[in-house]
Formats: sequence, C-alpha cells, structure tokens
Amino acid sequence: MRRTRHFTTFAFAILVVCPPRGQATDFTIDAWSLETGIIEDQNYFVGSYSPEPLPYSDTQLVSIGLSTSFLIEGSHVASDANRTRSLSAGNIFITPAVDLLLSATGRYDWDLTTDAMAVTYALLVDDPMTQEYFFAQGDSHTTFLDGPAAGTYLIDGQAVLPAGREIRISYFFILDAFEGNSGLLATGEGFIQWTLAPVPEPATLALLA
Repeated sequence: MRRTRHFTTFAFAILVVCPPRGQATDFTIDAWSLETGIIEDQNYFVGSYSPEPLPYSDTQLVSIGLSTSFLIEGSHVASDANRTRSLSAGNIFITPAVDLLLSATGRYDWDLTTDAMAVTYALLVDDPMTQEYFFAQGDSHTTFLDGPAAGTYLIDGQAVLPAGREIRISYFFILDAFEGNSGLLATGEGFIQWTLAPVPEPATLALLA
C-alpha cells in the first residue's frame, strides 16, 4: 500500500532597525516571546520560546526625530488532511521613557479552500496590568458556515503609548485547517510593520494635521 505524506510549511522573518549606539534611550524592550511553528496530527513541530539572544539589536535606542522600525513577515500553508495549525505570533513588552507614537501598517492575503478552515491576523497593543487597549486592528474568518473564501486583511493606524507603563505589543498570523480528507490547503502570506518614535512637538503635530 502506498502511503501519501502531506507536508505543511511556514516561513517567518523578523527585522528590527534601530538607530546607532550612543543616542538617547526612549524605551526599553523588557521581553520578547515568540511562537512559530506547525501543529498537526501526524507530525508535531512547534517552537514556543523566549529566545536568547533576543531577535533584535544589542541596543533599543531612539532619539528625537528618529524611530525604531519592526517588520514581521509570515508565509503559511496548512492541510486539512493533517488537522494543521500554522502560526507566527509574538508578544513584545516595552516600557517607554517618553510618550511614543506607534504607526502601523500591514497586509495579509489568505485563501481558505474548503470547509472547516480559519484565519486570524491582528496587531494588538495594550497595558497588560489594566487591560487598556491603545491599538487593536485585525480580523478573522472561518469557513464552517460559509464555505471556501479568500480575502485580504489590512492594518493601518496610529496610537500614542504613554510613558512609564509597561506596554504589550502582540501580533498574530494563524491558519487553521481542521479535520477533513480533501487534502486541500489553506494559505496565507503577509506582513505587519510598525515604528516607534517620540510623540512630535505640538508645532510639528499642527504641520502634520
């Protein structure tokens, strides 16, 4: 009897661009936990860890007029024959020393090709102690009731992160392919990018308005 194997893949990349050493520190990164991998019936693989060294430069420094940019990219495939979850996600905890302006953009193109599939894509920014949200954009969809579907989710917005409070930045790219026997694939590919910079002076804000 010939055995057919189903392969599930994902790709994930992180890029952080920081200004050079020796500039004024306006926020610190306290922790960065990652979840990247594949969870399925037949073959189990997932990475869920707080990496050492952390996936960013030795310094997290920013001066007035400069910004630090985070770029998260993900590409995912999941097969319903394997009951698969393919994901890239993370939680970054920062403590601003000054009020920071977060500017975020993102795009995720997804295709759920049969019943019992799901997609989740989001960027959430909150205070984990008070559960106050400063930024929340994203969406999710399942095909349990509506059948196959495809679409694009977009993120575009800004928020002010207050100084002196620990802030959690959470991002999610998740594809689920629940039990089935079609062997069809759920696919998704996209990015989330955000920058952190000191809030501009009032005169600068007036010019930007």
